[in-house]
Amino acid sequence: MTVKLPRTAVEPAILLPPRAVPLCTWITVLFGGVLQQIGWFFLGFGMIFFYVFGLEADLSGLWMRLMDTRQATGLVTSVEDTNASENESPVYAIHYRYVAANGTTVDETAYSTGYYPDAGQRVTVEYLRSNPEVSRVEGMRRTTFGPAAIFVVIFPLVGAALAFFGLVEGIRASHLLRIGRLAFGKLTSTAGTNTTINNRQVMAMTLSFRAHDGATYDMTSRTNQPENLDDQAEELILYDPDDPTRGAALDALPGKLQIDQSGTIRLGRPIACLTTLIVPGLTILGHGLYLFFRFVA
Repeated sequence: MTVKLPRTAVEPAILLPPRAVPLCTWITVLFGGVLQQIGWFFLGFGMIFFYVFGLEADLSGLWMRLMDTRQATGLVTSVEDTNASENESPVYAIHYRYVAANGTTVDETAYSTGYYPDAGQRVTVEYLRSNPEVSRVEGMRRTTFGPAAIFVVIFPLVGAALAFFGLVEGIRASHLLRIGRLAFGKLTSTAGTNTTINNRQVMAMTLSFRAHDGATYDMTSRTNQPENLDDQAEELILYDPDDPTRGAALDALPGKLQIDQSGTIRLGRPIACLTTLIVPGLTILGHGLYLFFRFVA
């Protein structure tokens, strides 16, 4: 049940900070922001494309130009289809053998798109002088896809950026749960932004409130659910007593927060504690396990 606060700058002593915050409430506010959830989703799915394409992007043309290399004549030993394609053309794996200047015989694999040499055909091989086993065939690649495939890294980078900035917002909001003082704010202006989340425009909604020092401050909350902040004549606000310009409207925070008679801020939807962790949890656990079994185990 939400506490009825008096319309004064001083809230009842039972509501004064610092206050204990239930773990589920803290988790929901920390991770439950819409921006952060979208970020974790983009990061999770973007990393899948990075594993499939980005890690197989051939960047050897760049770094081998900077290294001391030698050339040798190689012999194609076999060719096989990789079941991958690039620009709708099949990618082939060309297995070849060559002898380095130090007498080392090396068996390696190159990749080409849309064409392949016959087994027994000779090819020109470029290899590192310091490590003859690192090589590439002239006109071919060392990995499945060309360098353009590295651009799939954009998707997980965008997701990571959204998750990071969303987490920063979550940290600030969860900190307010413990140290924030309460006040009533009145909506004074609403302005559209250039951001859209879930096909809904994010609105910048400014509320005016009186803090404990008797001064009036403005606090702007950005949300894609403006109906949560204009459904009442006054909205509860949590603000930093050391800097009243930093605050958040209670109804703009995740979990439909409520204040009970003991002054504890609780979740209006307890299930939010679980649902909030699904996307970031699956992202961290899933990719953590994949990286462990691919590079460690």
